[in-house]
Amino acid sequence: MLTVFHNCWWSGRHALCIIVLILYVSPITYGLSVTTKSLHEGLDGGSVILKCQYTAPPDGGIQYVITWDFTPEWGSETETILVKEGTGSETSYGQFSGRASISGSQGDLSITRLEVEDTGTFTCDVDYYVVKDEGSATTQLKVYSKFTVELTLDAR
Repeated sequence: MLTVFHNCWWSGRHALCIIVLILYVSPITYGLSVTTKSLHEGLDGGSVILKCQYTAPPDGGIQYVITWDFTPEWGSETETILVKEGTGSETSYGQFSGRASISGSQGDLSITRLEVEDTGTFTCDVDYYVVKDEGSATTQLKVYSKFTVELTLDAR
């Protein structure tokens, strides 16, 4: 958008004009593409890596935030479980504190010591806030209980 302000003064045969041009360029939004698998599975007590892949926008730099949110299968309260700021620190929260971390060079979420209560919907949000480019992807995690079957053979 271009805005022009001007003002002119006349003095005999001469004019003095002041022109001010203000150019406003809105930031370009690329619509960051974030992808994941639709379903991840794991066993109680095991570990899993939830995929979160994206392509950094041009001039995105290292000023971004990756946020993972969780909504349990048996409930509706969504909570933030991990935040990672650029190439800096990451913090895990709630029931995932000490069990969740970013794995690899993208936004993959590693969860250890899985519990059946970890079953639910996970959302990976990637926000390049300086260039105002953001995207997210959602996946389901199913955690299955382990059980032991004991067989006894009777040789009669």
